[in-house]
Amino acid sequence: MAADTLSSESSIRQEDVVNALGLNACFYCDARDPDGKKLRRCGGCSVALYSDTDCQKAAWREHKLVCRMQNPGETVMSETPFSGAMSSPSPWAHLQPPSRTAEFTSVMELCADLKEYRDMHDWAFAQIVASAAHFVPGGGVEEAIRANLFLNFTVIPVKGISNPNPANSWIVEQFTIHPVDALLTANPNLVRMWGDARPEYRAMDQRHKARNDPGYLGLFPVLYTVKNTNHSITTYHGLYRPRNPDLVRQQSTQDALMDMVRLCETYICQGFPLRRVEGPAYALPGRMVRKKKTYKWTPLFNDWHGQRIDFGGLYTFKTKMCPSHLMEFCTSL
Repeated sequence: MAADTLSSESSIRQEDVVNALGLNACFYCDARDPDGKKLRRCGGCSVALYSDTDCQKAAWREHKLVCRMQNPGETVMSETPFSGAMSSPSPWAHLQPPSRTAEFTSVMELCADLKEYRDMHDWAFAQIVASAAHFVPGGGVEEAIRANLFLNFTVIPVKGISNPNPANSWIVEQFTIHPVDALLTANPNLVRMWGDARPEYRAMDQRHKARNDPGYLGLFPVLYTVKNTNHSITTYHGLYRPRNPDLVRQQSTQDALMDMVRLCETYICQGFPLRRVEGPAYALPGRMVRKKKTYKWTPLFNDWHGQRIDFGGLYTFKTKMCPSHLMEFCTSL
């Protein structure tokens, strides 16, 4: 099953966890009773099984997403949402049209619609996630992986919009950062979702590792949760160690990262997807134009020179960078 998986509230039995996660076999090598020996059980969650300690160590980066163990030697973040600058509501949230959640005939239809919206704004969402990870207290992107955190976008399907299309059919109310342990404790059904996503997680992790970039830290889970429901889709974002950690810690860089977040957020909420253009390391906003049964992305303009960003008085740029320079700077960190 793909990483974009459906979650909804339900009860879950221990045997469901075992079967869903494939834990009647070694969590890492999938062997069953290797060489006639009994599989060893994880001491943290008492669910995962391993052939030996080598398999357990090799699987830890992935298994820590579902293991309930808390290492006494590590600092575990609070189970409350991350309360730093990146947890503030979107400036556009109060402008939202009425919700159309009740119009969907099934949870599957709701989540498919959300996935289409997310895919429309894939580049912008990725930049928000990458920028937000730098704000995690105690170490930025490295702490986000070490402390087993995830980012959650709270989204709302909206109606009453002129020229409705998949790019403007939802709005982001806020995004927050939480510990995965808190998520699984509050929503046991997500254990099954994490298990279903295991093959896609491994494949994505291997693709990042294949780049042989020594800065690769791991995959950062990202949820898109429909407001006032237990329905969500999940994906992962690869995080990399900053090329210049000292530069990232400077206030001017923090301001640029916040500007990047608000810039991407603005075009997401206005329904204009940002897309990379051939050549430069930045993106342009565009509108989705209906072409028969599909939509085609058409840029609003060909370059950023002389363009004014309309935040509707909701946000003022902290830096004096033009959008193209801001994108090139933030994506180079």
